[in-house]
Amino acid sequence: MAAGTLYSDQRTNEVAVPMVPNKPDTCGQLVRKYFSGTVAGTDVAVGTTISLCKIPKGARIMGGKWYNDGTFAGAGVTIDIGDGTTADRFADGIDVSGENFTEIPNAAGEGGTGYGHLCTAETEIIVTTIGDVIVADGVYKGHIDYITGG
Repeated sequence: MAAGTLYSDQRTNEVAVPMVPNKPDTCGQLVRKYFSGTVAGTDVAVGTTISLCKIPKGARIMGGKWYNDGTFAGAGVTIDIGDGTTADRFADGIDVSGENFTEIPNAAGEGGTGYGHLCTAETEIIVTTIGDVIVADGVYKGHIDYITGG
C-alpha cells in the first residue's frame, strides 16, 4: 500500500467540495478557568465534594491541572474530578496524600473520557474525596481549560 494523506474529521470537512462547515465547538477561544481553596476549619469527611468551577453550556473541555500541598490529606486519600453525571469524568483516583501536580484528565480509561467533553448544559466541575478525610488548612489549586465560541 502506498503512502497517502489522512485527514482529521475537521480537515475532511474543509477539503470537501462543497466545503462542510465544522461544528462551532471545534474552534474558538481557549479559556483557562482557575480555582483555589483551603480546607476550612476542621478535617472534612470522606465523600465530601468540592465545587471547583462552572463551565458554560457549549464549551468543550480540553484538560487542566490539579495541585495540592503536602498537608491536604493523609495516607490513602484519593480524589476523583468530574461533574454531576460522572464523578470521575476528568480524573480518577488522584493520590492526594502528599504534595502533587497532576494533569487533568489523568488517565486514558474511565477518568480520561472527559478530554474533549462537550458540555450540553452549564457544568459544575467537582472533586469527590475517597478513602479518608481531607485535612484542615490543606491547600488546593489548579485550572480547567475549555474551548468556547467559534
